[in-house]
Amino acid sequence: MIKLRHYFIVIAFALALFIWGCCSDFSISGVLYNDNSNFAAAIIASDYILILYSFVAFIAILLFIMAVPKHKGWKTWLPITVAVLFFGLMSYMYFDDLKELGGTKDFAGTSDLVLYGETGMWIHNGVIYFLMLVGAYAIYHFFFRNANKNTMLRASSIICVVIFIDLCASVAFKYLWSRPRPWYVYSGMGGLSPEEIFRNLWQPQPFKAFHPENGITSSWLKSFPSGHTERAVISAGALISLSSLLPKFNNERSRTVFLYFSLIYGIVTGLLRVCAGAHFMGDVSFGIILGATLIYFGNWISYKYHLIEFSELPASQN
Repeated sequence: MIKLRHYFIVIAFALALFIWGCCSDFSISGVLYNDNSNFAAAIIASDYILILYSFVAFIAILLFIMAVPKHKGWKTWLPITVAVLFFGLMSYMYFDDLKELGGTKDFAGTSDLVLYGETGMWIHNGVIYFLMLVGAYAIYHFFFRNANKNTMLRASSIICVVIFIDLCASVAFKYLWSRPRPWYVYSGMGGLSPEEIFRNLWQPQPFKAFHPENGITSSWLKSFPSGHTERAVISAGALISLSSLLPKFNNERSRTVFLYFSLIYGIVTGLLRVCAGAHFMGDVSFGIILGATLIYFGNWISYKYHLIEFSELPASQN
């Protein structure tokens, strides 16, 4: 188990960013977002950097499937499960939100939808997910094939549960707060000034995203928290559970490195989202807090109930 002080350091750092963001969200976003000039590059970069999240989800579900005792019908439901995951994640991660952005007047020409066209975007994203699927099978074959099946089943189950909780929590917060994204705040739509549109974190607009006004879409009112940042932290943190299946990395030092890597990965993703005008600093820092909390929850459950065989030996003795 990772020492509690390391989780405290990660969450304390994110909390400091969160407090700073609460006090100066408007001014920080104005500097980093820079009136839409960084939008295209930052949003595409943040989407590509989040591929790790989908890749980890692929690996977790594949490990779960491979760990379940093979019964008579496994050859039937395995490809169905993979197909559902493939198209579901592809649609969720890349298509819907980008379609909304590409269809708006102010940001036409900046999304994948406009860059590739609707058919081209499906092909582009399909190729990405196909490569991730092949990569997941390759990683299983070379690294996890001979791992303990019980540990594999438990580790993959915990990752899937944490991802599910993450998705539910993120959606709930987004609709409860319905906070305008920076690109809407600075859009000037409806003749409103940024000061009139902007909402501090202590000014939620419960469920307003269900009924957007002024010709905007629901996506424009989902700034808090940053789902990209939250998922970046969780996907990197999932390496802690996966490390239990690899003797070389099943030690406290490796798990601690993965924890701090999740923080760095989340910060990079969060800054890209701020530069893209998709989130304020308070949104991304809360995403880090939420992601780190879920990582701790998953690993605490694993350790407390002996679900995963975490080695306590130093790296040199593994």
